[in-house]
Amino acid sequence: MLPASFEITLKPAYRDPPQVESFARRLGKINGIAAVEYPQQWVDRLNLFVLALQWAKWALGGILFIATFFIVGSTVRLALLARKDEIEIMQFVGASEELIRAPFVVEGMLQGTVGAGLSLIGLWLFYVLLEEYLIGQLALFGPKMRLLFIDPASITMILVIGLLLGALGSLFSLRRFLKTWRG
Repeated sequence: MLPASFEITLKPAYRDPPQVESFARRLGKINGIAAVEYPQQWVDRLNLFVLALQWAKWALGGILFIATFFIVGSTVRLALLARKDEIEIMQFVGASEELIRAPFVVEGMLQGTVGAGLSLIGLWLFYVLLEEYLIGQLALFGPKMRLLFIDPASITMILVIGLLLGALGSLFSLRRFLKTWRG
């Protein structure tokens, strides 16, 4: 046999968190009431969980940003080492540093954009699989509930960030490499 329970709905004027908490405490002190639950407790827990996810998102994004920066820099450094003789000849005939740097910066930009594009393709495939798997479970939340993919503005932003990251990684690597080369 299930214990008796009551569901109490407060008027909108009395629904702010401090008043609800005070009311729940007063109800809990009444003899014969074993437990008082109200949605604010669940909302607080959910807000804490969402906040933790947001911080984890930014931390992971920062780690991936730094990793991408160094991967592109290392790749450009390897390309520089592979073309060392060509670069020395270009320096001997008087080529400017901008002329020497340009192909490597373009290569870094291309690598950053391709990397961002591949990550978006992987994310889209994951989205398609997840949507296919969850289609039945989402109906539980209502007929209009469905997953949405990243909007076009965000896709463009991700590609541009990839391009800029590739360019910055290349420039950083080139600057360090050409300084040690001249010296």
